[in-house]
Order: sequence, then structure tokens, then C-alpha cells
Amino acid sequence: MVKLIQEVVVLNRAGMHARVCSLLYSTLKSFTSEVILFKGGQSADCRRVIEVLSLGAAQGSLLRLEVEGEDAQETMNAVLTLFESRFFEEDESTALESERVASGSCSKDAEVVLK
Repeated sequence: MVKLIQEVVVLNRAGMHARVCSLLYSTLKSFTSEVILFKGGQSADCRRVIEVLSLGAAQGSLLRLEVEGEDAQETMNAVLTLFESRFFEEDESTALESERVASGSCSKDAEVVLK
């Protein structure tokens, strides 16, 4: 099983609000990997909208993203696309989303942990 770890920054102006958390949840329905966000001493299972909301992640928040499972790479790519595109809430998102989908890879800074 593969575990990927990546730091992400909340870029969208409104932060991790209900619509954004719901979009994250919906995106994860296509994958089986476990996805956890960490902020400070708190963690949140990304398949639980209330947990992600409880992180209180505003614009500029630095989060640690951990993805573990058989489809970890694909799941990480999908989640990074959401963060980099500002969850499709702002005009710049279209170019960023297209670039991420076209590249099909997670950040070169992602840490891979094999179990």
C-alpha cells in the first residue's frame, strides 16, 4: 500500500467552507484511498464534511494532506487539482485545472511512503 504526503495551501478567498468541503467529498467518491487533512494538532477525514469544516482552514492556511491506499496517486492528483484550482471558485482556476489534468501527476514535492 502507498502513502503520499503533501503540504497544501488554501488559496480560495473563502477558505474551506461548506461548498468546498462538499466538492472535496464528492470528488473522493471515485476513489478508495483514505484522505486526511491536518491543521495544527487537528486532523479531518476528508470523507466527513463536518470534520473538514471543523479545521477552520481560512485562505492562506497551510495543511498537510495524507493519502493512503491502492489508488493513492490518482486520489492525490484529484485533491491537488481542487486546491490548486481554488476549488473552481475563481477565474484563474480554469487554467490551473487544465494544467493539472493534462499533466496527470502530483507535485514533485510529494513524499511517497511505501508500506
